Amino acid sequence: MVRETIVLMLEDAFDVILAVSVATALVQLGAAHPRPIDVVLLHCHLPDRKFDDILAEADLPSLSVVLMSGDVLLRDRPGLDRIFLTKPFSWTMLLSVLDSTLRVVSRI
Repeated sequence: MVRETIVLMLEDAFDVILAVSVATALVQLGAAHPRPIDVVLLHCHLPDRKFDDILAEADLPSLSVVLMSGDVLLRDRPGLDRIFLTKPFSWTMLLSVLDSTLRVVSRI
């Protein structure tokens, strides 16, 4: 339900593609889209595989990735140099992170 709420709220301002598993995320990230993907919001606990699989298999070096989890130990994991949004987070915090991430993307 949280996932659907986030999607509904973001759809007002963004084109949103929802993937509910690593398998569908990899398909979506590899698919042709009319506009390039600017930001990937990636939950760290997915039902079918580890989120690391997406980071390793998808062409994510060219994409900004925001990781989300309530597991604060993941935030401090060595080698995980991604923006990390700790759950629970507010709508304002999510928009702030997206805004700052998109500003960086637009400068590239």
